[in-house]
Amino acid sequence: MSEVQYIQRRGLRCALHVWRGSAQCHSVAVIFHGFAAHAHYPTVRYAIETLTSAGFACVCLDLPGHGESEGPRGYIDSAETVIEDGLAAVDCAMNNFPGLPVLLVGSSLGGAIAMRVSLHRQVSGLILLAPMLAIKVHFLLRCVLRLLALTPLRGIPLIKSSSTSAEAQYKDPERRMECANDPLSYSGKLAPATAWACVDLALSTQAQLGHLTAPYLLLIAGDDVVVDNRGADLLEASASAGETHRFAGALHGLLCEPAASRREIEKTIKDWALARTGALGAAGK
Repeated sequence: MSEVQYIQRRGLRCALHVWRGSAQCHSVAVIFHGFAAHAHYPTVRYAIETLTSAGFACVCLDLPGHGESEGPRGYIDSAETVIEDGLAAVDCAMNNFPGLPVLLVGSSLGGAIAMRVSLHRQVSGLILLAPMLAIKVHFLLRCVLRLLALTPLRGIPLIKSSSTSAEAQYKDPERRMECANDPLSYSGKLAPATAWACVDLALSTQAQLGHLTAPYLLLIAGDDVVVDNRGADLLEASASAGETHRFAGALHGLLCEPAASRREIEKTIKDWALARTGALGAAGK
C-alpha cells in the first residue's frame, strides 16, 4: 500500500503516492504515468511491484486532472506545465528519500516527461517503456490543434482518440480487462489543449534528445499503434548511453503482454535498474 501526500500544482490539490518498500530500500524510482492513467492504474502498479520487489522505494504523482488529483478530467494544459509537474514529483521524491540514487521510469506520455525531467535533475538513469517521442499526426492537423489550443475551445473535450482504447494497448485478456474497468482512468474525448500538449511534448522532446546524458533503458513495443516508434529510433541515433530492447509483436502496454513475454520484460527492467543503482546484489534476479 502507498501513503498519499498532497502537493499544490497551479492551485490544484494533487496526490503524490509513496511506496516506501522495506526499511532497507537502496534507491528510489519516480514513476510517470501515461495519459489518462494514474499512480494506481494497473500498468503503473505492475511497474511498481517489479521495482519494489527489487528493493526500490517508488513515488508517483497523479498529474492534475488524473487519478486522485484535482482538475478537469484527462486535461493537460501544456507541455511546459506537465514537465514542471514532473520536476515537482522528483523534488518531492528526493525530499522523502534524501541521498538515495534516483531512477526515472515512464511509459508513453510518462516516458517523454521522464526524458525531459532528466535534463534538469541529476539521476542514475531512465527506464522508458514505449515512450511518446513521436506521434502520427499529420502536419495540417498539428496546425489546427495548435490554433484551437489558443482559442476558448482549448479546454472543451472535442477530439476522439484511440489512445485510451484497451484493445489497442493490452494483449493479455485478463490485464486488458483490468485496465478497461479501472474506475479512475479517463476514457473520454481530448480537449484541443490536451491534444496539442501531447504533440508539442513529443516534438519538443525530439529536439532535446541530443542533450540526454543519463543512461537509459529503452523498451519498444513492435506493434505499437499509440506512439510512433520512429521517435525511439531517433533516441537511439541521438544518445549513445543507452540499452534498447525491442519486443516483436508487443502492444503499447508492455507490462500487459502474455506471461512469457511479460516475465522477460520485468526481468529486463529489474536487472537494469539494479545495475544502474549499484544494487545488483540487493535482490535476486
